[in-house]
Amino acid sequence: MAAKEDKMLSASNITASGPGLVMGETGGVCQFNVYTHYIPKDKNDFDPRTELAFSMDGPSIPVPLKVDAVDETRGVMDVTYTPILPGNYSINIKYHGEHINGSPFKVRIEGESIKQFTLTSKVNVYGSNLKTGKVNQTNVIYIDVDDPAIKGGLAASMAGPKGAKVNLKMVEEKETVFKVTYSPTIKGNYLLYVKIANTNVPGSPFSIIVSP
Repeated sequence: MAAKEDKMLSASNITASGPGLVMGETGGVCQFNVYTHYIPKDKNDFDPRTELAFSMDGPSIPVPLKVDAVDETRGVMDVTYTPILPGNYSINIKYHGEHINGSPFKVRIEGESIKQFTLTSKVNVYGSNLKTGKVNQTNVIYIDVDDPAIKGGLAASMAGPKGAKVNLKMVEEKETVFKVTYSPTIKGNYLLYVKIANTNVPGSPFSIIVSP
């Protein structure tokens, strides 16, 4: 059934709307929603949101797009981003390689240029597993971005020994605080990268020693 629904749904059936597809301000969180108009019948059913691809072109490259699957009953995705330079941007949303209805979207960003160190200077990364972690266990750290206006540009990633997997996950716990968990599969030295608008926050990359 899932495969049948997949073939029936086309890029032209998917729509997007929201102020972030039209205009925004530098340093602010710009937001929009994408509607697949398909409701998964259960957790094992086909979900077209997994097949969507997002990118953004413009003066500040790249602009990280934070994508969250929300509202299971309507097949909606919430997307936010934080531009740091004013100018004309283009947001591309594709389904199976084809632009959805209205894409690419032309966006005008107003405001002053924001120096990247200003965005990152107050970000605080902390937690008992920021320096050491355990193999095959859930290790926890926290990121406080201080200003909710920049959380749309937050990204975290890890690099480790060859062949290692970390199962990194990040969830928002409070307005400015994010909980990051990682479960490395092998011991060794890992690097945790925490960035705002593709710029490392103070202390990033963080060196983490993972032991058995």
